[in-house]
Amino acid sequence: MAACIGTWPFSLEAVETAKGKLLHDETALQAVEYAVSLVEDDIETGRHFVGRGGAPNMSGVLQCDAAIMNGFDLSFGAVAALEGVATPIRLASRVMTKSNHSFLVGDGAKQFAIDECFSIEPPERLLPKAAAATSLPHMKVVRCDDLSSNFDRPHDTIGLIALDRLQNIAAGTKES
Repeated sequence: MAACIGTWPFSLEAVETAKGKLLHDETALQAVEYAVSLVEDDIETGRHFVGRGGAPNMSGVLQCDAAIMNGFDLSFGAVAALEGVATPIRLASRVMTKSNHSFLVGDGAKQFAIDECFSIEPPERLLPKAAAATSLPHMKVVRCDDLSSNFDRPHDTIGLIALDRLQNIAAGTKES
């Protein structure tokens, strides 16, 4: 048996993509990394505030965080406050497999991306003006007693959990 679940309705395409990978005997880790990377590098899913075209921080800069974990050996990799990389989940996976660290942040994460031959894109390629203008109205503080209305707003996170045919589990998450 193989299975995959995801967060929010916009993750359905990623779940279906991961499911296809799992049914072709790819590992849970491969399926999660691939499916999340498709979502984060797609300007259309950016309208949900995930990845390319996603939600900028309060300073108007697109910074992304991503984490991935392999349940088989409990290995983990993460990046945070990363600028210029279109597929942070892939960089998080590289941190997990090629770094002595498990979590890299900001300039350290960006330098690791450069060292690992990831393309560093200018801000306007990852956050076009139209996408930035769309996300600004949603950047507000949400009070704790107003959380029910938060579910109607776009979300800046995707999470996937996959189980492959060998019963290995992997999880990945990405946010803008």
